[in-house]
Amino acid sequence: MQAVRYDYRYFNDMKFSGFYEFTWLPNEINKYFIFINFDNKMYIDIENIGSIIMPYDQFINNEYLKKFYELSMLLMKKKNLIIEKNDYTGIKDWFLDCAYILNKRVEKGTYYCYCNINPYDLKQMDVSTDDNIKIFINKVLNIDYNYDENIEKLVIDYVENEQDDSDSD
Repeated sequence: MQAVRYDYRYFNDMKFSGFYEFTWLPNEINKYFIFINFDNKMYIDIENIGSIIMPYDQFINNEYLKKFYELSMLLMKKKNLIIEKNDYTGIKDWFLDCAYILNKRVEKGTYYCYCNINPYDLKQMDVSTDDNIKIFINKVLNIDYNYDENIEKLVIDYVENEQDDSDSD
């Protein structure tokens, strides 16, 4: 039996980011966003909602999605990198190597942001229809993950500390 292999793939024309927050006490919170910016388009995958490709200009005008995107970009060091996992069965999975939030603490070191799409396939995919984009946005607004400004502060503090650590190296 062959071991699992992880291959690091760089895409100069794509930016990957993910936002994952999981808290189980006092109330369970599970937020999971994947963003892939490419060819003036944005692929978005949100747990319990689904995925969509929208024009970047339309995406960036949505304040709610934009806030999570900005946080996700802060949590990614290597924005052009995605990890391809190959197992002995030939199945490929894709992961983002990003920091994530676990019980109100920023963590890193485990591939927690699973990406539900092969990035090589994105180039051939079209922007979703206006109707599908509208349905997606309505689902996003109906679930309303409550943007938490305390989490924003936590992420900003993490980024500042990471920069301080890399300056001292």
